[in-house]
Amino acid sequence: MPEFSKYISINDTSAAKIALPDYLPTASLSSGRFPGCLAAEGGFLTADFVNTAPQTRADTAFLYMFVGSDRGSPESLNAQVEFQVGGETVMLARTTSVYVPENAPHRINAVSGLTAPVIFIRIAATGGDFTELPVNEAELAANAYVWGSQDGYVPPDGKYPEAPEGFLRLLLYSGSHRIQGAPYCELMWFLTKNDTGPAPHTHEFPEIIGFFGSDASNPSTLGANVRFYFGEEYAVIDRPALICIPAGIDHAPIIVPEMNSPIIHFSASGAVSYVKDGAEDNFFTV
Repeated sequence: MPEFSKYISINDTSAAKIALPDYLPTASLSSGRFPGCLAAEGGFLTADFVNTAPQTRADTAFLYMFVGSDRGSPESLNAQVEFQVGGETVMLARTTSVYVPENAPHRINAVSGLTAPVIFIRIAATGGDFTELPVNEAELAANAYVWGSQDGYVPPDGKYPEAPEGFLRLLLYSGSHRIQGAPYCELMWFLTKNDTGPAPHTHEFPEIIGFFGSDASNPSTLGANVRFYFGEEYAVIDRPALICIPAGIDHAPIIVPEMNSPIIHFSASGAVSYVKDGAEDNFFTV
């Protein structure tokens, strides 16, 4: 196996920590996989439920993402998700990210009216190992928290990624330009196969990259073959996967030579803002 395989978690749920009714995890990545790596997991919410567990808190901030799996209307969750932070709640019906600051009590209270599975992803945005602890009612009333939800793809510099027509469906862009303290994350659909991708580049911060399928009836299948490049070598991804990119590691492009059904792709870091430089706005062909 090439050395870069240590950065990749393919269809591995061993690091999943979330316990929810009717949650089907498909990929997870622990912060111990590589120094500086963010912890993340994702899968599907597959049915209505009411969560009777107490709210929890952790010594990390989180970014939760709820994404519609219907490729015909991906902005719609085709469900109602009730999310609570402290004593406040928000009802989500569109593809949305929710930022939860460090040590803020929170919980997914319920999912209702679900007519198609919801793609669900959680990132521990400040990295490191963390422990989630239950929170009692007295703690809930003690503090207010700077948190929030956001939908839509709104980059801080107003620039959108270049790509062949029909390849991308841009859905979410998180960052402090929208919610104070929220980490960088952008999420999109890949809709077709493609022989171009972002030019090779590095970052000064660790990055986590994900690929998730949209078919909950085949949860271990990605629905596409993806070539993810590390320098001049590449990994072939054909199942749900999370990839840790340490700071300073050359990576990209992302090539999709085969596509059977659209897939979700995201990139994220603990950075609260990220403006791409000129090299990253260019795509090249192999």
